Amino acid sequence: MGKAKGKGPKFAAVKKIITKKTINKYKEDVLNHKKKDADKEKLGRNVPQVSSALFFSYNTALGPPYRVIVDTNFINFSIQNKLDLEKGMMDCLYAKCTPCITDCVMAELEKLGQKYRVALRIAKDPRFQRLACTHKGTYADDCIVERVTQHKCYIVATCDRDLKRRIRKVPGVPIMYITRHRYSIERLPEATIGGAPSLRYFLALLLAASIPDEHEAKNKDGVDEHGRDRAGHARVQGGQVQPAQGPRHRQLLVRSSTFGVGGYDWSIRFYPDGLQSSADYAAAFLELMSTDVAEVMASFDLRLVDQATVQSTVLLHQGPKAFTSDVTKNPSAVSAWGLPKLKKRSELEASSSTFLRDDCLKTAAAISPGFEVVVRVPPSDLSDNLRRLLQEKQGADVTFKVQDEVFPAHKIILAMRSPVFSAEFFGPVAVAAESTSQCVTIEDMHPDVFGALLHFVYTDTMPAMDELDAGERKEMLRHLLVAADRYAMERLKLMCEASLCESIGVEDVADMAALADRHRCEALGHACAEFIASSNENEMQRCTR
Repeated sequence: MGKAKGKGPKFAAVKKIITKKTINKYKEDVLNHKKKDADKEKLGRNVPQVSSALFFSYNTALGPPYRVIVDTNFINFSIQNKLDLEKGMMDCLYAKCTPCITDCVMAELEKLGQKYRVALRIAKDPRFQRLACTHKGTYADDCIVERVTQHKCYIVATCDRDLKRRIRKVPGVPIMYITRHRYSIERLPEATIGGAPSLRYFLALLLAASIPDEHEAKNKDGVDEHGRDRAGHARVQGGQVQPAQGPRHRQLLVRSSTFGVGGYDWSIRFYPDGLQSSADYAAAFLELMSTDVAEVMASFDLRLVDQATVQSTVLLHQGPKAFTSDVTKNPSAVSAWGLPKLKKRSELEASSSTFLRDDCLKTAAAISPGFEVVVRVPPSDLSDNLRRLLQEKQGADVTFKVQDEVFPAHKIILAMRSPVFSAEFFGPVAVAAESTSQCVTIEDMHPDVFGALLHFVYTDTMPAMDELDAGERKEMLRHLLVAADRYAMERLKLMCEASLCESIGVEDVADMAALADRHRCEALGHACAEFIASSNENEMQRCTR
């Protein structure tokens, strides 16, 4: 009786759910193929998904000038590597960059105390853009993550491992970090570019390291210690695919693994989409990867391998070029040389192309490194030659008489250095007179002062005053300043003014102030005023009696 009651309700419940109406609806929705086909037609077309981590191609909010959010870690590491933030960012991205710092990061720097005082001073640089934070009590890392999640128009600059791990989870936000004493953009994983069908064959790109030396040992598989096969090609697993760090901001860069030739490390940079100025061509460059190299000369060839004939075609034969690992130390050299127009992309992607087989393109480079070139250029001896010309009086065409002394000189040199002399010798008055006097008398000037003036005219340096005592030297500088003002020689006047500012004393501060007022020397006048304001009043009264 009890079992019958238990089965009754269960059976009734199942029977109530599976009714005839339910069965008919199942037949209509599931077993009706015509309706299924109609539903398929309503679906949108299948668009292949592309990861937004390809920020240079798909994050349209990113563009120059790039706004780079920096954290405490990044500023501190930049100081340790002696890197200027704004210049280093421009060298990395080849575009104007604006360093940004949030209120939370600034508060963190202030709390860290004296150890980070240099970083705090850099963060207060007016070139930094201050980003206001509305939240309170938030850690700096949480603040940065929250901001780039809401606004994907920033690049995050950090060397902190945990922060980089969190930023990687935010699609479309690139990370800048420090490597080899310079800034770099973190490379993208190869899986992120699977949605770009036009670049499909470049994912299997084989980059050649160099022509293998016949003395290098090979193993049984025909691959040497550098991972090259008998044809000299590097395996693709050693390469990197990363966003281009150059003037074509939205293109891809495929980099080969590092290889050694001639005692230096090298790498091939390949741009499938070319540069911004030559987007119809693929581009390739040879880059020096060794660090602390001032300059090395190398000749090289860039080649494409015909996979039908296994013959390589030389597309660039480059003579000796200067490579360097630090362009700041050697501006005349660069880290990479190559060809912006290696080959037309349409020719590479054509079905008849013999360079492209099985979605694979092979390039090769033959490198002949030279020796480091150091040319010792002697310092300029122009001032010595002009001093000798003044002393030997050769070719002098004018004579100056100062009291009882005579100074031969050259009109053209005097006119070049002083507008007053230029007007006197070659001005309208001199031209109208058709001739100028060969002897010029200088009034109100001591011969030693005029001799010092001529010395500066010919050598652009102050004459030696080692034999003079402090008082005589100060007197000479005063008269030389007056002479410089008389002949409109501004550089000499400022040099004398700077020396006099350092030698102001209680006994002559009044004379110095009068001199500054008479000859419009603002710096000397301010120095005298500050000296008077800071001096003891009794001492000043005692010295002025």
